[in-house]
Amino acid sequence: KLHSQAGVVKTEDYRVKALEDARKKIARNPDSSANIFELATALSQMDNDEDEDDAISLLERSYEKKSDFSFKQRAGELRIKQIRRKIQQAKSALETNPGDQQTMVEIEKLTAKLEDTEMEHYKLCTQNYPTNLPLKYEYARHLVRNEQYDEAIPLFQQAQKDPRRKIAAM
Repeated sequence: KLHSQAGVVKTEDYRVKALEDARKKIARNPDSSANIFELATALSQMDNDEDEDDAISLLERSYEKKSDFSFKQRAGELRIKQIRRKIQQAKSALETNPGDQQTMVEIEKLTAKLEDTEMEHYKLCTQNYPTNLPLKYEYARHLVRNEQYDEAIPLFQQAQKDPRRKIAAM
């Protein structure tokens, strides 16, 4: 079990078993943050929209109930992951049918949605975690992409204090 849990690629059987275990734990103690996060992770690892939507709604409800931003942050991360997966699927479909205009339009829409979702996510994260320098760096990158340079400059200046992002932030 530990070997399967530590693996980067998890088998379908392991993911189903992990989801069952997480559902049992949440049934025993529905208010435990650890159980909520475990169930959300197990649902998101199923890699389908329905389970990811369930995970996102579980995290959103928990955020409303407990007012703990870590739930909302994880929900945002799952939304971003879901959109990226849809973009990758659309790109794969475009490779098999290179001239498909409908798929190209879909990729453009999904890319715009991803940019908006990431922008909003990192904005909320920097507001709720004002000392988290990696989040400030990511938010500043998105501000630059949207040509909001005046808002990005102070965030990049603050992000320079993070040794891992010092050069990039400069």
